[in-house]
Amino acid sequence: MDIRKEVNNLEKAKQAFNVHTLTRQEVEFVLRRKLNDKEWKTYETIESRKRKQTNTEVYSVKHLFRQLKKKPKKPDFSYSDIAKHAAIKAQRLQAKKQQQGSYEVYRIVKLFKSKENSYRIEKIREYKFD
Repeated sequence: MDIRKEVNNLEKAKQAFNVHTLTRQEVEFVLRRKLNDKEWKTYETIESRKRKQTNTEVYSVKHLFRQLKKKPKKPDFSYSDIAKHAAIKAQRLQAKKQQQGSYEVYRIVKLFKSKENSYRIEKIREYKFD
């Protein structure tokens, strides 16, 4: 008989014995028959998969050696700090506008261009479409 069908009985036995795992003799006692090696390996793999899914946090020690990630704190600005910053920024913009009004800005083209960015358009042929 397949041991996968009898897992429910073994779960009840674990609760009755108040243990997490059963030994081979206990499983044979609960099922009232001898287990061959293949059935015992099947039962062990079923149990190990259950333990991996449920008890990883309980038995894991990795979280003890991990450094906690610090969350960045939100800056606590007061309204007066924000108003001062806005006033300084407005003064800078006003000074820039006054400077631009008094000076005429001239832009000088580069006289020596690099050959990497230069290009030339040549006319190869001309089409006429009627």
